[in-house]
Amino acid sequence: MSRRVAALALLLGVVAILVGAGDAQACAVCWGNVDSPIIDGVKASIAFMGALVYLVLGGGAVAMVVIRRKALAGAAGEAAPPSSDKERRTS
Repeated sequence: MSRRVAALALLLGVVAILVGAGDAQACAVCWGNVDSPIIDGVKASIAFMGALVYLVLGGGAVAMVVIRRKALAGAAGEAAPPSSDKERRTS
């Protein structure tokens, strides 16, 4: 019985591929229709993903610069003033 089920599943898979092949050929990108809105969407998504990479890397670089400046300011003794009155009187 399981061989029949496997053969039927294989047959249904092949039929689905053959029937759905016409839909795949209707793609505007595959057939080169440059006036299609799909092409405009693809171009916009490529530009967005390219800009996103630079924004993320730029944000990381800015964060590293800010952290470095704070570390250097703390090492040079330019830290924030003491928060309690007792520390202010002793310094």
